[in-house]
Amino acid sequence: MFLNKTQMMSARVVRVILFVGVSLLTARAQEVSAIDSTLRAIEQLYEGGSFTAAELESRRMLEQSVLSDSVRQECDRWIAYSLVAQNRTSAAVERFVIMLRRDAGYQPDPLLTSPKILAVFEQARSRFAEEQRTDRVIPSLADSLSTRSVTFRMVVFPGWEQLHQGRETTGYLFLAAGAATLVSTIAFDVQRRDARQSYLNATTPQSAQERYTTYNRAYKAEIYSALAFAAVYIASQVDVFIDLSIATAPTSSVQLHPTHDRLTFAFRF
Repeated sequence: MFLNKTQMMSARVVRVILFVGVSLLTARAQEVSAIDSTLRAIEQLYEGGSFTAAELESRRMLEQSVLSDSVRQECDRWIAYSLVAQNRTSAAVERFVIMLRRDAGYQPDPLLTSPKILAVFEQARSRFAEEQRTDRVIPSLADSLSTRSVTFRMVVFPGWEQLHQGRETTGYLFLAAGAATLVSTIAFDVQRRDARQSYLNATTPQSAQERYTTYNRAYKAEIYSALAFAAVYIASQVDVFIDLSIATAPTSSVQLHPTHDRLTFAFRF
C-alpha cells in the first residue's frame, strides 16, 4: 500500500513537470511564430514601398527585451534598408555600423541587395574599420602612459620622482639642489628672526644701525634662498613632464628602398 502511494505521488510529479514543459514549449513556439510573423510583415511593408512604416515597425520590435541577436540583426537590417530608401544616408550608415559591431563579419548578399544599399554599407564598413583602428591605438597609448605616469613623489620634493624612475644622476642633482636651497632658507629664516629681535632690543642708535644691517642681510639671503628653492622645484617638475612626453611620444618611420640597401629614418614628435 505504501508503494502504491509513492508511485501515485511520482506520477503526479511527472505529470506536473510534463505540463510545465509543454506549456513552456508552447509559449516559446508562439513567441517564435509571432516574431516570424512580425518580420514577414516588415518585409512586406518594405517591398510594398512603405519604407517609413517598415522602419517604425522594426524599431518597435527592437524595444522588446527578449529578442535574440539574430532577430535584432534582422530588425536593424530592415531599418538600414528603409533609411537608404528614404535617402537618409547618414542614419543608415550608423545603423549598419551597429550591425557590424554586433557581427563584424556581416555582409549583405551582393546578388539580392541593390547597389545603392551596398554603397552605403561600404561607407559603414569603412567607418567601422576606422573605429577598430582607434580601439587598438587608444589602449596601447594608455598602456604606454600608465607605465610612465608620474606619482605623488613629483610634488613632494625635487628629484624624488626622477630617482623613482631610475634616472639617478638627474634625481640626485635635483635632490641635492633642493635640499641645499631649502636648508639655507630655513637657516637664514632663523638668523633673520634672531637679528630682528636683536635689532628691536638695541639701546643706542649705533648698535641699532649695525643690528639692522645684519637683519637686512639675513632677510635678503632668506628671500634669495627661497627663490632658488622655488626655481629648483619648478625645474624638477618640468624635467619630469619633458621626460614623460619623450618616453610616450609616438614614432613614425619612413623607409627608403634604394636599389641595394634599405635605409630607415625614425622621426619622434
